[in-house]
Amino acid sequence: MQMNVPVQLSSNFVASYEKALLEMAKKIVEKVQLDSEVKPYMNKKEAAQYIGVSFNTFQKLEKMGLPIIEIEGIRLVRKQDIDNFLEKHKNAVK
Repeated sequence: MQMNVPVQLSSNFVASYEKALLEMAKKIVEKVQLDSEVKPYMNKKEAAQYIGVSFNTFQKLEKMGLPIIEIEGIRLVRKQDIDNFLEKHKNAVK
């Protein structure tokens, strides 16, 4: 047996819910666009921006073992190496 129970939602609730869903959708679209624009090889400044940290923090990650490619003084970071490094150092936050 199936029962339908009518639910009445206030217009404020519906508007708030729609706004929250729209914001989530915008963030997802922005993330997808950002991920598609990321180059496979970046300089250190771009790499720091990619993961959302300051340049100084990025240098700390380099000292912790984040792989850097250096060719004739040009220093590059591979996107895949950044992703792997962060995944390896991921800790569950309690």
